[in-house]
Amino acid sequence: MTTRNKRIRFMDNQLITTSNVDTSLIDASFPFSNMLDDARFKITRFTGSFIIETSNSSLYANDGSDISIQISTGQYTASQLATEIQTELNAVSSNWTVTYSTSTYRFTVDRSSGTKILRLSSTSNSIWDTLGYTGSVDQTAGVADEQRNHSKEFIEVDLGTNANEVGFFGLVAPPNVTNPISENATVELLASNLQNWSAPARTITLQSNDFGVYGFLDDEDSQYRYWRFELTDRKNINGPTWDFSNIYLGTYTTLANRNVNSGFTKTWIDPSDVSKAGSGATYANIKQRYLQLNSLTINYMDQSDRKKLEQLCYDFGQHKPFWIALDPVEECSSIDELTRYVYFNGNPTFNHFRNSVYSMAFGVRDAL
Repeated sequence: MTTRNKRIRFMDNQLITTSNVDTSLIDASFPFSNMLDDARFKITRFTGSFIIETSNSSLYANDGSDISIQISTGQYTASQLATEIQTELNAVSSNWTVTYSTSTYRFTVDRSSGTKILRLSSTSNSIWDTLGYTGSVDQTAGVADEQRNHSKEFIEVDLGTNANEVGFFGLVAPPNVTNPISENATVELLASNLQNWSAPARTITLQSNDFGVYGFLDDEDSQYRYWRFELTDRKNINGPTWDFSNIYLGTYTTLANRNVNSGFTKTWIDPSDVSKAGSGATYANIKQRYLQLNSLTINYMDQSDRKKLEQLCYDFGQHKPFWIALDPVEECSSIDELTRYVYFNGNPTFNHFRNSVYSMAFGVRDAL
């Protein structure tokens, strides 16, 4: 096992492209390419994928005699899955209706006339849990027991034969939007050299907060061909859509010997326009708050580190956002507090001490 380095990190080598990625179902109006755009206001919308495999493709019912159907494997939206089940039931029986409520997010399997029993006790490769039927006793057809938003969402990346050693994964919500992932969700990053996710080589549980999702990956071997982000959030009260604005899977630049100094400032900026009426009443045009970190310094850098950071500052300028981590091992904070998607807040400066020794002074602010 490798000891995770404690030094500041600049994520500057995105390994995801539109040509090496596969995803669960996405709204065509909000494509995956938006997640690779720097601007946070461009979003990608996941619409709720119901993934049918052999293990969850069978539905059992009784219309006077026992019947069963097989759902074709593949990905479906909720409405597509309801239509597919209804079609298959009526191909072997009659008068079945299958619907999905966009207000309660529950499936209903029913029959307008005749015997209508759902054989929940028949569980071989059954679809019951996928649809939200959690009981084990046969019941008259009706509404599912639980809400189901999806099976899971995924983003799968194939790094090919030139797989790099990945050091960081990040996913950020759009501006003015709280991270759409609920607190009860399962959020993982899987890695493998085979495109088989039943037993991946690595499974990393990711941290999630209001800002986004994070994970440092360099505490173990992290050089794999295939990487897969998986989100399971089947009972999110907001239903089967998740909006994200930026994703990162790649390596980072850090320093060989130095780190950011203690003593930086951390400020939440409220850019709202505030005015007062003659009566003294306060009025505000509310704008989104953002985090700003200033007085960041790195002292006594050797020439190698200085050249790396100077090139990085030149590439990013003040116009290109990037991920930064000030405290990757949680020495003074939680990881999410000082791991942000940011712009440089002004032009970084390099001050010469002597010979080839420099210091760097800079600030950053949340990218909106």
